[in-house]
Amino acid sequence: MLSPIYWSPAGYRLAMRLLYRSSYRERYEVVARLVPEGAKVVEFCCGCGFLYEKYLSRKRVEYVGIDLLPQMVGRLRRLGVKVLVGDLLHMDLPVGEVCVMLGSLYHFHPDEAEVIDRMARSGRGILLEPVLNISGSHHWILKLVAKYLSYIGKTSSSYRLESNRLDEVLRRPDLQILSDERVLNGKYRLVQFQKRADGEFLGGASES
Repeated sequence: MLSPIYWSPAGYRLAMRLLYRSSYRERYEVVARLVPEGAKVVEFCCGCGFLYEKYLSRKRVEYVGIDLLPQMVGRLRRLGVKVLVGDLLHMDLPVGEVCVMLGSLYHFHPDEAEVIDRMARSGRGILLEPVLNISGSHHWILKLVAKYLSYIGKTSSSYRLESNRLDEVLRRPDLQILSDERVLNGKYRLVQFQKRADGEFLGGASES
């Protein structure tokens, strides 16, 4: 079983535009501006490819997208973009300078720390993750709809990361937090991080 929003890139984009409305592009813009011109970029859970197509392509980056769903990456492939299909926790990953992920870490619960580790191997990770969303609503209908719309078989689609859980995931001795801020009206955490060479413990992430 798969939520209809993941049946095609076009359907996903339409659903996201209806859901986020004026903030739809903001989700991509806050990440894109942190990616250097000409960088080697790996995007985890690249989906419909909107980040690359509308933002990163302008920066002439060397890009590789990875996604679990073959039907979602068709648009990128038609653009001639390199795409890998598979479970990123169980595949050999390309090497980059920057690894980005937008709003998908919750799908990997309880293995979020392994995803973060794999992102950091690219040099710098850029994570945008919702910590406040309608799946946490007190209204049971809204919660049900939110969980159904994000359902992908064999992932933790009904789970959502809260800010405290994200702190736990980031609180690792081999991880250096470069920046951590609340964005998009406080609904998302935007975190930059990298591996520490010396393993010195820096403590958890802080919110701003």
